[in-house]
Amino acid sequence: KKQFRLETKTIIHAGEVSYSGGNIPLSAAVNQVFKAEKTFKANELGITHHALSCARPLLRQMKLRAHRRCEVKLPGDKEPLGVYLIDTYARAVKRRIEEWKKQKNANK
Repeated sequence: KKQFRLETKTIIHAGEVSYSGGNIPLSAAVNQVFKAEKTFKANELGITHHALSCARPLLRQMKLRAHRRCEVKLPGDKEPLGVYLIDTYARAVKRRIEEWKKQKNANK
């Protein structure tokens, strides 16, 4: 049934995490991830601006792009933070094929 189906959302964020004596994560970063991940749908890969600043060279090398999804006000922060959607490999390939087709049609 739909209400029992699990869907994955993955988001990359940079922040400090501390643990209680029982290894339960306690930190603003954990709350921030929960807030930011709500802006993504199932099977999407998201990244916050903090992490994107570090990951940009790797994304470029992998020929992936980050597209601005929105801004969110994260718990503990005064200013809103940009949240981005990263192309999955399949989406990136599809985009490249579409660009190639446009280029081919323009050269006719």
